[in-house]
Amino acid sequence: MIEQKQQLFIITGASRGMGEAIASQLLKPGHLVIGISRQQSAGLTAEAQARGAALEPVSYTHLTLP
Repeated sequence: MIEQKQQLFIITGASRGMGEAIASQLLKPGHLVIGISRQQSAGLTAEAQARGAALEPVSYTHLTLP
């Protein structure tokens, strides 16, 4: 049996522009994509769009930094 390892990608600015484009391209089996955005509403919108295109489960968690 071949063991497949999961790759982790952390994308800043994942709710728009280049960050969003990169994150959407990485949504493939075997990839764990963590998208970071400054605005919660933009992050939730990006999550909803990614959920429709992703083969893997997608979830969003808001992170507030001091």
